[in-house]
Amino acid sequence: LSLNVPGTGNGRIARPGAVETWGFAAKKGQRLLVEIQARKFGSPLDSYIEILDAKGQPLQQATLRCSAKTYVTFRDHDSVNTAIRIEQWADLAIHDYIYVGNELLRIHELPKNPDDNCVFVNAGGQRIGFLGTTPTHLAMNLPMYKVAIHPPGATFPPNGLPVIPIYYRNDDGGPGYGKDSRLFFDPPVDGSYLVRVGDSRGEGGAAFSYRLTIRPPRPSFSVQFSPTSPTVWKGGALPIGVSAERTDGFEGEIALKLENLPPGYSAP
Repeated sequence: LSLNVPGTGNGRIARPGAVETWGFAAKKGQRLLVEIQARKFGSPLDSYIEILDAKGQPLQQATLRCSAKTYVTFRDHDSVNTAIRIEQWADLAIHDYIYVGNELLRIHELPKNPDDNCVFVNAGGQRIGFLGTTPTHLAMNLPMYKVAIHPPGATFPPNGLPVIPIYYRNDDGGPGYGKDSRLFFDPPVDGSYLVRVGDSRGEGGAAFSYRLTIRPPRPSFSVQFSPTSPTVWKGGALPIGVSAERTDGFEGEIALKLENLPPGYSAP
């Protein structure tokens, strides 16, 4: 199977344990988004995708160097929970990356006391795995590592902690995508590549169809206000909540202002 870029192809995991492989060409510096639509259309496929080189070997997208270690404590945590109890955080700071299990997380809030949780970056109450990693169940006493992200193949003097390769692989696409997979791909060189598609549980059958799309990202955002029709009493004030949904990797600043306010009203 082959696919033009940008392009879309339809496939099926026809039997348990089967995979399908699609070839495509890409150029260095041409960032691409590889995504599966299956559950969205009612397919039972719980997809995963991997990006391979032309010889079918996994492609590394980053190297994680560990610099500190702590542990999951207090209890087990499911694949959604954003607040996780950790053993100690003296070496950690807000925005640090943490590798635990097979997922790469980022700290949003540090614990305020020994009985408080560490809160990780999330969307809609579901924690986010970075670099295509998928949040999973985290058992108590599982090691957690503070890491820095380096290019593929980077080497370092030994420090007693592991060096972790991250490959181009995704299971669940995260908030808004559910069980459908999606992955950003930065081609290391001009050349031919492969996308391998399978079911993460090893299942398959006539109903396990999917749609694969490879395209350049279209970074954008949408903004929602709550309440949308506020009522403000004379001499009073009302807070308006604002949430932004970022799509296709949009990371820019978002400037907000309320326009066309009635006379006598102001919105800082």
